[in-house]
Amino acid sequence: MNPHNISCDLSSARSRKARFASSFDKGILRKALWGAIIVALVAWGWFTFVDRQVLAQLLLFFISPMATVLLWYNGELKDLKPSSPIVGTTEVSQVISRHILAKLKDKMSPKDIAKIMATQRGGYFYASRFAIGPEYIQQLSSDHEDAAPGIWQNALFLAEKLQVTEIDSGITVAALIYAIPQHDTVLAPLQLDGEDVLAGVSWFTHINKVIAYHNERRSYGGIGRDLAFGWAPLLNRVGLNITESIENGGLLRRSNAYHDQVIDQVFHLLAQSGRHNAVLVGEVGVGKTTLVHALTQKLLEEPKKVPAELRYQQVVSLDAANLIANAKGRGQLEELLIHLFNEAIAAKN
Repeated sequence: MNPHNISCDLSSARSRKARFASSFDKGILRKALWGAIIVALVAWGWFTFVDRQVLAQLLLFFISPMATVLLWYNGELKDLKPSSPIVGTTEVSQVISRHILAKLKDKMSPKDIAKIMATQRGGYFYASRFAIGPEYIQQLSSDHEDAAPGIWQNALFLAEKLQVTEIDSGITVAALIYAIPQHDTVLAPLQLDGEDVLAGVSWFTHINKVIAYHNERRSYGGIGRDLAFGWAPLLNRVGLNITESIENGGLLRRSNAYHDQVIDQVFHLLAQSGRHNAVLVGEVGVGKTTLVHALTQKLLEEPKKVPAELRYQQVVSLDAANLIANAKGRGQLEELLIHLFNEAIAAKN
C-alpha cells in the first residue's frame, strides 16, 4: 500500500462524532446535564399536577435536547465503532480509536502524534513494559508532516496482522516505533528489537479484548435456568463450580485454535451414548486446565454449537487435596466420592 494514498479526514462524520464525544467523557458535564434534567422534571411535575400551569409543558422542550444528547452518548458515541473494515481501507479516520481521533489535528507530524500517545494507555503500556517512554519516542520521531502517512500505513498493517477492527493507542505507538529509521539499532541498547515491539502490541491488544469481554453484558439464562439446576450442597461446598466462576468473570483465558479442535473432540466423546468419559493427559503447564475452562465457556456462550445432550450442563472441579481434607477417617474418601457422584447424577446437569 502506497503511504501517499493514505489519508485521515478530520472533517468526516466519524471525526466530528469523536470530538463531540470527547467533550462528554468528563463526568462533570454529564452529571450537570442529568441534574438539570431532574430539576426540570420535578418542576414540570409540580407546575403540571399542583399549580395546573399549561405553560409547564414548555419544560419538556428544555428536557428533550439534553436527554437526547445523553442517550446518544451512551448509545453510540461512548463506544464509537469503526465505520469501515481494516482490510483495504485508506481512510484512517474510519478505523482509528475515537480517543485518538478526537485529539488529531490537520498537518500533524509523527512527533505531534507521539505527544498525543504520551497521554494514552498505549503510551503508558510501552513506558512501563519496555521502558520506551513517550519522550524517547518524541525525540526520535520525525517532525515533518509528510511522514505522517507512513505512521498510518504501519498502523493499518499491524491492525490487519493482529486481526483487529480498530487502530488503538498500542498499535499507534508500535507504528511510531517502526517508523523510526533503523529502529532495531535504536532499540538495541534497551535489549529490544522489532519482534519485542510486535509481541508487546499483541499483548496490549489481548488486554483490551479481555477488558471488553468482561465489560460486555451477557445473559446466561437468568433465574429460570438457575432454578432448573439441581440441588447439590455437598458438591458445591467441596468442588469449584467453574461455570459460576466464568459467569462472574473470575476466569481469564486466551483463545487458541488448537484448543477449539480438542474441545470439539471432547464434546463428541461426551455426547456419545454409553460411558461419558474423557481424559486429558499431559505434562504440567501444557494447558489441560485452560482447555477445561475453554470448554466450560463454550458451553455457556455458544449453546447452539454444543451437542444437544450437553447444553446447559455445569462443570465442577474436584481438587484431590480438598477431598482428602474433607475425608478425615478411613474409608470416608470413598464414601465422599460416591456421595458427590450421586449428587451430580441426581442434579442432571
